[in-house]
Amino acid sequence: MSINNNSKIYDILIHIGCGATPKIEEYRALAKQIWLIDADSQAVAILQEENQTIEDVNILYALVDTEKRTGTFYRYSLGWANSLTPVDESIFRLYPGLKSLENQQQLTTPIDEIIKQCLLRGPSVSSILLLDVGEQNDNLLQAMEEKGVVGLLELVLVLPAHRSVQPVNVPPGLHIRATTPTGLSLPRNTYVLKRHPLLQELQHYKAQVKKFKKTLEQNQEKLTERDKQLADCIKQRDEEKQKVNVLVKELDLIKEQVEKKMYQTEEQLYLMKKILIEEKE
Repeated sequence: MSINNNSKIYDILIHIGCGATPKIEEYRALAKQIWLIDADSQAVAILQEENQTIEDVNILYALVDTEKRTGTFYRYSLGWANSLTPVDESIFRLYPGLKSLENQQQLTTPIDEIIKQCLLRGPSVSSILLLDVGEQNDNLLQAMEEKGVVGLLELVLVLPAHRSVQPVNVPPGLHIRATTPTGLSLPRNTYVLKRHPLLQELQHYKAQVKKFKKTLEQNQEKLTERDKQLADCIKQRDEEKQKVNVLVKELDLIKEQVEKKMYQTEEQLYLMKKILIEEKE
């Protein structure tokens, strides 16, 4: 297929979970830079061998997840079954030819990191993501929303999972678009999601809410610190008050002792005076 650069409408196309047979010619007709990502080492080796001379096709070996952790990649004889989670026994009964090939433990790559990595490698003005990881699709979509990378993509195509009939939970930053990009053939029931036109405004308000929450937390910390200082002052006041009370009691005791001593002295003086008078007489 001839590639017409003038007809390309995207700068970057990313396919996560591409397997060994992605539609590279369709992708190259649609975008200037292609990123093919899969956790199957054999599929990645095949792609690297077949596309080693094509400069606009980049291939990454990565197990994409919502966060960085040690995960297990389950590889099966049918590529659509490959996943971070093992196939249920009921699926084996539905597909008698489905066989477990191997389980590979590897460090996962967060989806926000992989998207940013791909977008940083080229002049990204517009980008499209094909999300093709079966039952992981929904979790990855929500992680993209939470980590703020939805706004970096113009289109997100969520290919249907073979092992699930659950509808896609579309995050607020995206909305369903009726038509697929021209020249791109997709499976039935693919969700074509477009960046929400109010996303920037939504992100602005989210940033404001985050800022207000941070200010509120800081004010709460200050209030807590002031409450602590007030409690310390009250405690110190009570301790000083107790000391004053003790001193007052001691002072009263001393006063009582002094008065008693003065009385005794006056008595002695009176007796001495009386004696002197009697002696004179």
